[in-house]
Amino acid sequence: HFGSRALLQLAIPRLALQELLRTAHQRWPRLKKARDTQADEGENLAEMATVEGGKGRSPRGIRSSLSGMVQGAAAAASMAQSPLRRRSSSLGSGKGSLDESWEVGGKYQIKSDSLQMWAGPENNEVVGELFRDDIVLLLRWVQVVGRPQLGFVLPAGGVPGWVPLQDWYSPGDGPVHKVKMPGSWTMGARYAVISEATVREDRMISSEWVAELVPGDEVLALELTINEGDDEDNKIRLRMKISTDLGIVGWISPQTSRGEMLLHPVNLLSSEVVDITRKSIAITKANMMRPSSWKGTTSDIAEESSPQPGAKRKSYTPGQTMPWEVNGQYRVLEATKLKETHLLTSRDICRVPAGALATILRLELRPTDFCPVALVTIQGDGYLNGCKGWIRCTSTEGHDIIDFRDQHQFIKVQARLA
Repeated sequence: HFGSRALLQLAIPRLALQELLRTAHQRWPRLKKARDTQADEGENLAEMATVEGGKGRSPRGIRSSLSGMVQGAAAAASMAQSPLRRRSSSLGSGKGSLDESWEVGGKYQIKSDSLQMWAGPENNEVVGELFRDDIVLLLRWVQVVGRPQLGFVLPAGGVPGWVPLQDWYSPGDGPVHKVKMPGSWTMGARYAVISEATVREDRMISSEWVAELVPGDEVLALELTINEGDDEDNKIRLRMKISTDLGIVGWISPQTSRGEMLLHPVNLLSSEVVDITRKSIAITKANMMRPSSWKGTTSDIAEESSPQPGAKRKSYTPGQTMPWEVNGQYRVLEATKLKETHLLTSRDICRVPAGALATILRLELRPTDFCPVALVTIQGDGYLNGCKGWIRCTSTEGHDIIDFRDQHQFIKVQARLA
């Protein structure tokens, strides 16, 4: 019953409801025709039974024949759909709704059978060709007067070029699927280094050496571009401008020319860091509960003992400077209690879930156990949003409860470099 829009809107998102109503509107004539046909079959069944009765066929056998005919017609109708329509349905399955806007650093999938790449936004010289299901990385996009949105993209192991992101006659559609794929990069995100990387002064590989990064270091992504093939192999490489916690600013390759990752493509400023923390805690508890007589292979021990990039850590050591700053915004890694005062015995206000954001207004060391505590304002969903109170920054074991990564780091670095 598709007339009860108000009831449907309570449980179905707006886009899903629109799609459901559109599908129902398209299928209703066929459903109505099938219902009328079924009614006619029921009315004629008795007559057919009478006529066929003398030939020894029962009404049940006649109904089975009719059912087979109807199923065959339905299968034929399904096969009659155009190949393009079937491919479009499979492309959109499981990807959810389209993104609101294109994002530099995003990886997108080509959905056209063939798509030419041009030398420039106003230069139609063909420099390459893309095909259905190819993955491209968006480096920048522009809106040219009289033309659809154009994007400068880098295919995996290919030559970069410009492609139309929108369809000329249908701006809401286009040859590139507007949904970011896993492994995309985000400007302003924070990533963990998983392989040794060289920091250089400029985006060109031949520019001056600045520093070396090792696995476990973390970088803030500031800008994304290419080097235009200035290395000895004359290969196009993806280049990212980064900043480190030590104040180093320079350019690295986030992935090799073959697509191998040098940075772990998970934004440590996002809520995904909570899942990383939970997995780290689970591995630690499993190792503590394992009997001393357990003997595993070398690969088992290495896999279970090696920390995940961005895993749970102890950022504060008594007697040293706290890693958190007043007016900084940080993510809560574990569910904890928000209290009225900084004292351990003070009344609980509410429980703050893991993943919520907290803006620090004041920092102190609790006199009883010297645990760092902070007066915070919570940014969360529902009643939690705007709640103010005291929260401990570390657990009794010393691990971070409030993440040390400032959500405003990108803005602060930009202001420093301006």
